[in-house]
Amino acid sequence: MLRLVANRLSVQKQAAKEMHKLTLAFPQFRAHFFEDELAIWNLLSPLELLDEDADTELQEEIIETVFNILTHNENIKGFVNNPYAISYVIKALDMGNAKTKNILKAIDGRAVKVILKKVSDGAYVYELWAILGILSTHGKTLLQIIELDGVRILLHNVRDSNDKASIKNTMTIFDWICSNDSKKLMEIQEEEKQYRTISWAARGGTLLAREGASRILIAVMLL
Repeated sequence: MLRLVANRLSVQKQAAKEMHKLTLAFPQFRAHFFEDELAIWNLLSPLELLDEDADTELQEEIIETVFNILTHNENIKGFVNNPYAISYVIKALDMGNAKTKNILKAIDGRAVKVILKKVSDGAYVYELWAILGILSTHGKTLLQIIELDGVRILLHNVRDSNDKASIKNTMTIFDWICSNDSKKLMEIQEEEKQYRTISWAARGGTLLAREGASRILIAVMLL
């Protein structure tokens, strides 16, 4: 069925619709995607050539399937190891008509909720942070992180993490949030007063993490 997604449009749409139904109804079907290293690529291949004339129904079915299979932990690794996977999804989120964008926004919101829940549970934190960092290049994702109490969740995990790449992703997310939401900046200020979390990232993270953390500290001091 995955190979049919690379076929002509009518066949693609039917195959994508069936995969969406199967991944929604049967958890064991989601496991196929980490067992077959080409499965994710085959699923996403129709998104590679997106343009203004792309079929919106096909987009929706594929992206719904993507976020269905991300509920399976091993598939998270597969997406992180495929550098183009999430970028194709982001491209699809930015295209389409108003109806499609509203549908995709809702799908994206469910993905953020699933990712934050798994991060909160301590599962696959590095891989999930990488996906969340890529998704956060889409502005609506950052708003959803705020709405879903993601700042608190991410601050807690920065405190417990020694992984520089994960800290970099989080500082990038916080840098944008601090520039756009004064209430969350105050939340980060309280975290800094109590735990010195941002100061620690400013000293010990990667170059990008240090730069992001330094901007956050300046914003905190100006409150």
